Amino acid sequence: MLKAQLGNVSAAYGEIQIRLDNVSAARAAVQGRCSYLLTKVSRGWRFFNGNFYYFSHEMKSWDEAEQFCVSQDSHLTSVSSQAEQEFLSNETQEQDHWIGLTDQETEGSWHWVDGTEYRADASRGFWAENQPDNWHQGIGGREDCVHISPMNRNLWNDINCTEPFRWICKQAHGPAGM
Repeated sequence: MLKAQLGNVSAAYGEIQIRLDNVSAARAAVQGRCSYLLTKVSRGWRFFNGNFYYFSHEMKSWDEAEQFCVSQDSHLTSVSSQAEQEFLSNETQEQDHWIGLTDQETEGSWHWVDGTEYRADASRGFWAENQPDNWHQGIGGREDCVHISPMNRNLWNDINCTEPFRWICKQAHGPAGM
């Protein structure tokens, strides 16, 4: 009888050890994730609705800004909702900021550099009045890149990609974005 009880205790101990190992592994994963989050936040990234955003303080051309974002495992931001547009507008603090929308490849065919589908119908209210207009500015340049423009109530404006503006990077939060 004691032998049977010892066997049961031994089996229970084995199950407890497996559970403890699982808890330890989960704890390590949570600690790693928290460490990652704290590192991002300490480097100036902001978290909103499942994504990290970086608002630059320096100015670059659109291409240079996208290169910076890519070096940070991100892209210039896409905008998928009214809530996201409002968040970005509030955070830009009355400064022009590049976003990841461009028609550099084919005039009038807008796309997000992060691969998010551009939906003209859903984005209609985000453009400033009479935009996009591809105005040539009298210097022969085209307007193929988009920025959030405080002059236009933080709505979108297409402009020459070589203009120096601040920018916003976006990184998806979660396994695909970390």
